Amino acid sequence: MLRACSYCGFVHDEHYVCDNKRKALKKRQTRQRKVRSASRWTTVRNRVLHRDKAMCQCCLAEEIGTKRKYNGDFLEVHHITPIEEDELRSYDEDNLLTVCRYHHELCESGKISRKRQYELVEKAKNLTDDSINAIM
Repeated sequence: MLRACSYCGFVHDEHYVCDNKRKALKKRQTRQRKVRSASRWTTVRNRVLHRDKAMCQCCLAEEIGTKRKYNGDFLEVHHITPIEEDELRSYDEDNLLTVCRYHHELCESGKISRKRQYELVEKAKNLTDDSINAIM
């Protein structure tokens, strides 16, 4: 059966894979996508969220633009050293930090230095339920 290809606009047999589609599919299979689609990533991500008590560590440290110190909304796990730079550290918990969307953008843009991000990871490792209760 013939179908219009959404990648090139030409009409092909439905089982034919045109060059444009092949390139698009290859582009989607970036290193980031491979890491984030692995079941190992889900496990490591959940461990980091647990370690960081499901709170943005930048908000907790009152970094630039903090609106609420105890922020658990829109959390993301950030790779301090990007996957493209060092794929071996993709699953290294010492390279991961729980942050809100706002602070994730600041970390990505370099407005919060990597050195500071690694310091926040060290602080997060020492976070206990008792220390959080004492602060609150």
